[in-house]
Amino acid sequence: MHFLLLLLTISGYHSQDLIVQSLYKKALVNERNTDDLIHFLESQDEYDSSSFFLGYYGSAFALKAKYAESTLKKYTYSKKADYFLDTSIEIDPRNLDSRFLRFTLNAHLPKFLKDHNELIKDSDKFFQLIELTAKNELTEYQKWMLTEISKIKQGIIPD
Repeated sequence: MHFLLLLLTISGYHSQDLIVQSLYKKALVNERNTDDLIHFLESQDEYDSSSFFLGYYGSAFALKAKYAESTLKKYTYSKKADYFLDTSIEIDPRNLDSRFLRFTLNAHLPKFLKDHNELIKDSDKFFQLIELTAKNELTEYQKWMLTEISKIKQGIIPD
């Protein structure tokens, strides 16, 4: 058990972080799981001051916007998502998860709403941060993020 906690600490992730990442992947499937993610994040003491938690909190609102039926709710959730993701990156510009989350949110917006400069900046920073982590030291979740961002980038950002 102590070895596992040591490994998590070395990789830069804590047990709550791994729970959040797992809940996020489940939230991609349906709104009920998105609500579970939001409730878990709100139950954490530092959810409103941690770059990591704020990034996922913002992404949860982006997913709420995706699942919402009314245009007004979609807009409201999208504004919240944008605010929390931007705040997350302002707190820690080197937060790999937040860069990934903001990139994917931006990439899935309609073309007229995309911030192309932000897309490029987040993509470049994401790959810069990945380079700092030796490829063989990536967690499974980081490998998944790398795969996802690479697939999206191929379709929207020319090299």
